[in-house]
Amino acid sequence: MRIPWRSRRSLFAAIVGSPTAALSSEEYSTNYSSSSQNSFLLGPTAKGKDTKVVVIAGSVNGAKEAEDTYHRLSTTYPDLRRSSSDYYKQYLNETVNVVLPDLQLQQAYDWARVSVIQGMVNNPYLGTGLIAGYRTSGESARPGFAWFFGRDAEWTSFALDAEGDFADTHTALDFLSHYQRADGRIPHEIAQSATLVPWFTDYPYPYASVDATPLYIVATDDYVRKSGDLGFAREKWDSLWKAYQFVKST
Repeated sequence: MRIPWRSRRSLFAAIVGSPTAALSSEEYSTNYSSSSQNSFLLGPTAKGKDTKVVVIAGSVNGAKEAEDTYHRLSTTYPDLRRSSSDYYKQYLNETVNVVLPDLQLQQAYDWARVSVIQGMVNNPYLGTGLIAGYRTSGESARPGFAWFFGRDAEWTSFALDAEGDFADTHTALDFLSHYQRADGRIPHEIAQSATLVPWFTDYPYPYASVDATPLYIVATDDYVRKSGDLGFAREKWDSLWKAYQFVKST
């Protein structure tokens, strides 16, 4: 059972459902009552252990792609889980590991490495960068800190460098450089919907914090020194110089 959603812009579509679900209620509107709630039941659970799967699929290219993604997720999720597990195991093996006598401390360090790279997000309109984290939106419209924050990404890059994950630091710093302001200022925050509104011109948030700019220089220095990637410094030299000039101007 699936509950589809489409925006007024037909390219945006999403489907939420489950292979075992049955429709419980559906939104409707009549001349005497209405409801905006959609819900489904996941089916009966026999005594003992059971697993229910909820699939959330979305697309920025139309309903057909959302349908295809939903079908792929709902039919191959065991393979996807194994693939995900293998990916993180390989990541832990390829980055700096430690062997600690305290098992809980050991697990905390490993989970910290996994949590950081789960912040690498590919936005089909903006590119791939490092977000500040995940949390529920609560009473706010913003989903936690799942936006691209300049200084958060830069501080996190020090941890990535320390564990030897230079590829993700490269990606995160490169992302920020693409949204550097003409005067050299590095962005403070970029919403996931920044390309759908005049984010960089009509809103006060994208460059609200000044310290992302000096941190950009420091983070790039840390990355280049530890990775030996002099090519990146040469590639970003004009960007770094503009950032430096902005820092001097204040």
